[in-house]
Amino acid sequence: MFKLTPEIIDQIIFAMEDQENSFVVNPDTGGLAEVRDDDESLKDEKYIEIPEWRPVDGYRLMESFISGLHNPIYRQQLLDAIASGRKVFRNFKNSLKGNAVLERKWFLYKERELKRIIYEWYNTNREIQGLKKIQIPAAETEDLVLSDFVFTRWHNNNPAIIAELDRKAVFGWYKGFEPEVAEKLYNKRISNLPDIDDKSSIVFTAQTPSDETAGFIWVIKKKKTVINTQYFLIVQLYVIEEYRGLGIAKALLKHLVDFTLKENINLIDIALPDSLFESISIFESFGFRTVSKTLELNMEQL
Repeated sequence: MFKLTPEIIDQIIFAMEDQENSFVVNPDTGGLAEVRDDDESLKDEKYIEIPEWRPVDGYRLMESFISGLHNPIYRQQLLDAIASGRKVFRNFKNSLKGNAVLERKWFLYKERELKRIIYEWYNTNREIQGLKKIQIPAAETEDLVLSDFVFTRWHNNNPAIIAELDRKAVFGWYKGFEPEVAEKLYNKRISNLPDIDDKSSIVFTAQTPSDETAGFIWVIKKKKTVINTQYFLIVQLYVIEEYRGLGIAKALLKHLVDFTLKENINLIDIALPDSLFESISIFESFGFRTVSKTLELNMEQL
């Protein structure tokens, strides 16, 4: 049985997506050959048919990809594209244009699934020949998508951008409030925090390939006077809407944790609203645990 190399996998994927022609594989060499009606030599039992890949399989793959998206905007956009009834593949492709990260996520997802099918097909044919199955390599789609972003510590360059994103995040917390109430709550919060470019503030950002800020985490270095120890207080963790669901928030948190270890700080606290704790599993995956809960009565809302 031939060795399943990356080059052979690519050739099989190309052949699978060719809806006009049929192909077989030489089990000894891994070479592909197109089956022609006038060529009986390739219809010998020696050759192996490549995995079947029909338009309906492609449609189901798009459905599977969409169902796994966490971002509701893009999920609905792509659902509308494939529900149009006509030219669904072209509509799906066009909907991905203009969003390089989402488009890359789709290509990586598609490649991963096709490779999985090919490995299962390969192992089935190895078993037929009495050979042992080979292990299917682990997929790293999310890590590959995240590799398009640059995660770095922010060094006080253009603080207005971070401040505006922070303001947008806070108004998202209070979206059920009257605008003037939300403004007061925002101003109260800012008055109790140091400036973003203050020496006690530490910010990590995620930058897109076009050098736009996709998200950031903001912490303040503080001191617990009772036990006389320094700690980091997370006051903001925000990813702009179009980049949510890619693992950016978790990656930002990881950079903070790594930085905290290097700084020999032993504690990270969080001061965030309940709305952000919908994603509490992200924090728990790093070992965070709930130690208290703060309740507040705002007399202006009575």
